[in-house]
Amino acid sequence: MTLTWKQARSLEELRAELDRRAEVQPRTRGTISSGIGPLDRVLPGEGYRRGTLVEWIAPQGGSGATSLAWQVAPSVLREGASLVVIDPEEEFYPPGLATLGIDPSRLLVVRFPTKRRDAPPRQGRRQRSRRSRDDPRESEVVWALEQTLRCPAVGMTLASLESLESRSFRRLQLAAEQGGGVGVLLRGPTATKAPSWAEVRLRVEPKPSQGKVRRWRVELLKCRGAAGMTWEWERDRETGVVSLATQLAPPASRSFAAGAS
Repeated sequence: MTLTWKQARSLEELRAELDRRAEVQPRTRGTISSGIGPLDRVLPGEGYRRGTLVEWIAPQGGSGATSLAWQVAPSVLREGASLVVIDPEEEFYPPGLATLGIDPSRLLVVRFPTKRRDAPPRQGRRQRSRRSRDDPRESEVVWALEQTLRCPAVGMTLASLESLESRSFRRLQLAAEQGGGVGVLLRGPTATKAPSWAEVRLRVEPKPSQGKVRRWRVELLKCRGAAGMTWEWERDRETGVVSLATQLAPPASRSFAAGAS
């Protein structure tokens, strides 16, 4: 189902739809599998902690970070929760999730139909980042994301954000904590040096791939007790399974504080 901003002006319609789809139960504050074996093995509790944010930072569009971020979705669906995608650029392609066995009826997509008919073609990530500060939808996207994260029927919310002020980032972190789901943020390379309220932060670099296997270099930038870990992962295009190709570096000795760093 796709909800446009016009249809869900205050997201009340979205919340009502989510409540119809999932029986809202108080969530335990445990963890949920990321769907990526090598990552689960180093995360405290062997998964993402519920009520937190996860950042995936990639250098360019088409890097594959989105497919890695989506690996958590089957774990969310098994709990009976819903998935939400905040999609202002209208780039999300639901059939691409087929290898994960995701039922499109369990997915809600929120879009913002403010583009002019004579607007130029879609731009790459670098071009979009240059205009993100002047895009009036930026605040709408953050607001929609915040409200969705607060909804207890949502197990995972995914959004791509080129820029994000620290104060807004903090609000998103508090919203995720209240709702109990996992907020997944796809970020560009400039986010690496910015403060972060995500509990887990990863940087992805695509590597040469062959045949049915896609490969990445992945660095764990932020995680209690495991920051500094670097791997090469590979994903089977047919099965969707992500496995370890090579471990390049062990975790750093220092751990990160819970707040922004």
